[in-house]
Amino acid sequence: MVSDGRSGEVVDACWRPPDHGMPKINCDARVDKRRRVGFGIVVRDEMGRVLRCWAQGCEANYDMDSANAMAIYKGLMVGRYMGLVNYAVESDSKVVIKQIVNGDNSDAVHGGILDSIQGIVSDAGNVVYNFCAFKG
Repeated sequence: MVSDGRSGEVVDACWRPPDHGMPKINCDARVDKRRRVGFGIVVRDEMGRVLRCWAQGCEANYDMDSANAMAIYKGLMVGRYMGLVNYAVESDSKVVIKQIVNGDNSDAVHGGILDSIQGIVSDAGNVVYNFCAFKG
């Protein structure tokens, strides 16, 4: 799924390198049966080179959508720390990407996280959201 973050149009896509000069922040989360959560962030340039990576594990009472929303939030914080202005954000959570693109967070359990995401990108330049289904 690809969206320009403004039109709300969403289409399926597979991983591909980001556009020239636009880094891509890949965000992922996993929740196990004991509610342990793992977050992973990888920032790559248009050549696929890793610019920064980050991972964290914790115990949290997150459902999968909330964990993915938090992974995206954490990825955006990494991007902000790096001084990125124009960038792509990619996740394997179609639900969360749609909620971010459409601003549809009023009924979401993780609505507060989505609000925080909108706050971070409000002072960014161009943010493109991508969905790429996890195959593994």
